[in-house]
Amino acid sequence: MKHRLPRAHRKGRVGGVHGHLQEVIHRRLHEDRFARDGRVRQGPAGGRLGLLASVLTLSVAMFFDFPSRMPATIAIGWTCLGLLVGLEPRQSSSSQFQCDRVLLVTVAIFTIAISWSLGWRTLKGDFFRVQGSLALGVGDYANARSYYQVARRCQPWEDDPWLKLYWLFRQDSNMEGALKVVQGHLARNPWYYLPMKYEKECYMHLGRWEDARNSVERILDLYPRHPDAFRLKNEVGIYVN
Repeated sequence: MKHRLPRAHRKGRVGGVHGHLQEVIHRRLHEDRFARDGRVRQGPAGGRLGLLASVLTLSVAMFFDFPSRMPATIAIGWTCLGLLVGLEPRQSSSSQFQCDRVLLVTVAIFTIAISWSLGWRTLKGDFFRVQGSLALGVGDYANARSYYQVARRCQPWEDDPWLKLYWLFRQDSNMEGALKVVQGHLARNPWYYLPMKYEKECYMHLGRWEDARNSVERILDLYPRHPDAFRLKNEVGIYVN
């Protein structure tokens, strides 16, 4: 009697991807049978390492680029996380499985809550930032300032609302307000050159020359090779040519 190939192999030859999927399911069923017999089930190490790198990359990017505004990125991140959890070594013990499931659900709920909060703040911040830009374009400075203040509260990590608010306060000759804006910006990003420069300009307009000199000294401490160092010093009277 002619030996017949397993169904998955026959389908794999004829049906392409469909047959391959059947073969994968067939192999997973055998692995589940081994797991029920008390043996450890474990995914390929290379696959787990790649998925772990993907999840870590997405997690690190969340602190800098905030990809939560992109649904496609969220889907990729959740898919990688799910595959990583699925490939983890696990025992057949039902109590251990229950413990892992509770932990996984807890982590998932926490992650969903954080992602929802960041996503809503990003969406709201983007909306008010666009409204501020439109108001600024038609010369409606009062509404533009109001919109950018909401955008800044929702997205304090974005530089644009801070810089636009500084410009709007300068337009109203409100140097105290402009100074508060740049100081808040510096508290979020103390190494950003533009708010450091604007802080120095605010002090100069307010006649606070000692504070302006201190601002220049901080700039030159961070940027000792600044191409305009001589001009900056002359502006605040550190020395005059």
